[in-house]
Amino acid sequence: MQDTKELPNLYVVDAQDWKGLFTLNQSFLSHFIFRGQSNYKWKLSTSLERHITTLHSDSSWKNNTHREYEKKMLQEFKWKYPIYEQHNIPKSKDDIEWLSIMQHYGVPTRMLDFSKSLYVAMFMAIDGCIEEYKNASIWMFNKNILTIHSYNSDKDRTQSYISDSDLREHCYKNANSVLAGEKTEQLLFLIEPKIGFERISRQQGIFVMPAKIDSPFEDILQKFCNIKTQQEIRLQELIGYSYRHSNPLDKIPIIKINLPFRYKYLITKSLEQMNITAEILYSDLNGLAKYVSRLRFFDYSIYTNE
Repeated sequence: MQDTKELPNLYVVDAQDWKGLFTLNQSFLSHFIFRGQSNYKWKLSTSLERHITTLHSDSSWKNNTHREYEKKMLQEFKWKYPIYEQHNIPKSKDDIEWLSIMQHYGVPTRMLDFSKSLYVAMFMAIDGCIEEYKNASIWMFNKNILTIHSYNSDKDRTQSYISDSDLREHCYKNANSVLAGEKTEQLLFLIEPKIGFERISRQQGIFVMPAKIDSPFEDILQKFCNIKTQQEIRLQELIGYSYRHSNPLDKIPIIKINLPFRYKYLITKSLEQMNITAEILYSDLNGLAKYVSRLRFFDYSIYTNE
C-alpha cells in the first residue's frame, strides 16, 4: 500500500484471508463507518432511489420525481404517526428526525444505513449472501472526509480534525437546512438520530444522507470524493497500513472489502463468538426467527480445512 501523497481515492481489498479482518488496528477503524452489502456488484444506492427505479424510468432524475415522493411521504407520515405513537414525536420542522424514523420502519428515504462497527457491517453483508459465488462486500467511509470541507468553509478556517460531537451537530443542522430548501455546498452528511431505537442502538447505526436528491448516490459520492482512481490490494497490506497510520485523516476516503461467499459459515460462526447474531442485532422475534433459521446442526469440523 502506497505511503505517498498521491494515493488512490478508492482501495478494493480481496479478503480471501478473511480472518485478518479481526486484526485491523482499532484506532484506524474508529475513523470509518461501515456498510455491508450482500452482493459485491451492487451499487451504493438509497432505498428511495431503488423504490422509484422500480416505478419509473431513468427520466425520473430529470423531472424532480424523487423530491416530490419525499415531500409527499413526509407529509403523510407526519400526519398519521401520532395515531400509532403518542410519546416520541419529533418537532414538525425537524425533518431529519422524521426521515430517521421513516427509515427505521422501512419507508424509502434518501438516507443510507451504515454502522460504526466493522463487525456489524460484516454480519449484514454475509448474512444476506444467499447466492452461491456472489461475494459480499463491506464499504468503509472515512467519516472525517465526509464533513471536513464543508465544516471548514462554514467556520472560515482550515482544520484537519473535527470531534465527533461537533460533526454530529454540524451535520444535523445543515441537513435540516437542506430539507427546508436552503442551499449548501455540503454534498454528504453523517446523521445520528437524536431519538433512539433499540435496533439502531444495537447495530451502532448511523446514516449517510446526500444533500442533493436529483442524482444517484454513487454519482454524488464520486464527485464529492473525487474518485478517479482505485487500487486493488491484499488484506495484509491494509492491516499493515492500519498500524503505520492509525489516524488516516484524509489519506484514505473509501475502502471496499470483498468477502468470499464460500467462507460465509465460518465468518458467521466467528461473529457469533462476538455475540453478533440476528437475534442480538434485530432485538425482536423477527431477529430470533432469523437466528434459528440460520442454525446448522452438523459437525463444524468439516469446515476447518477451508
